[in-house]
Amino acid sequence: MVNRLLSEGKILNYALSLENSKLWVVFVAQSEAELMEMVHRLPLTRYMKVRVNELTYNSVNAFVPAFSVN
Repeated sequence: MVNRLLSEGKILNYALSLENSKLWVVFVAQSEAELMEMVHRLPLTRYMKVRVNELTYNSVNAFVPAFSVN
């Protein structure tokens, strides 16, 4: 699901805190309802508290997955 949203341009970027307790995701959506529909389809949503903040500016134009040796 996440890879599909990334390839469709619905997720622009994400970041995970060092202790793995917080995740920030930049979505592209036309409405909060569309956003929440995408969020609720994610596999771990039932274990998360979701907070929505609308951005006025985002400096990342495209997500390119980084190569990892793990």
